Amino acid sequence: MSQEDINETDRVDVYLHLDALTINVNVNVCINPPRPAVFARLVLGGSNMAGQITIDTVNESATVEFLDDHGDVTNAPNGAVVTFSSDNPAVLTIAPDPVVPYQGDVTPVAVGSANVGATIADANGNPILEPDGVTPFAVASALVTVSPGPAATAELVLSV
Repeated sequence: MSQEDINETDRVDVYLHLDALTINVNVNVCINPPRPAVFARLVLGGSNMAGQITIDTVNESATVEFLDDHGDVTNAPNGAVVTFSSDNPAVLTIAPDPVVPYQGDVTPVAVGSANVGATIADANGNPILEPDGVTPFAVASALVTVSPGPAATAELVLSV
């Protein structure tokens, strides 16, 4: 563990007394706060790849995840607001999830393809910058294809 990984250390002293024997144990506890976000990615339906859904798909989502310099998911930068978009709302729409921050709920509308995207800004619409202070956080859009899906019912009609 390097010194930069150690942000705060607390010491806990534990004393154990057994009749004629006293044991003294010192425990150092290291608490590491989350590392800052340096990258963001758009995740569709739990994968990092563009998706294929059917017109009947429900509960599909797109989520912006923020990653630290080790590639681990971390907290979003302070003040980050994510706005989702679809370049073809005639095929699918995406709306902010009312409960889960940085998630958009996808609704298929018709068969076809659409790119789902997201922008990351502050409440005033100014871009949130990566730690270099110059590069805005950005995510690549992802292609989603909406297919007709399986037939709802099969019917055999016989006539005489």
